[in-house]
Amino acid sequence: MGIDERGCASYRQLTGTYQLGSIQLAIGHVQVDPYVPPSRMRVILDPDTARLPA
Repeated sequence: MGIDERGCASYRQLTGTYQLGSIQLAIGHVQVDPYVPPSRMRVILDPDTARLPA
């Protein structure tokens, strides 16, 4: 991605949804300052992959 050793603001470009095999990683908000609320991310997977009971 080319953001190594760059400022926190460059991490904002990570916002989006990424397919990682059978799961998706959704990055909704990336903090750009260490003193603001944390980044928001979620992992999306179907119940069979998660092996959740019926």
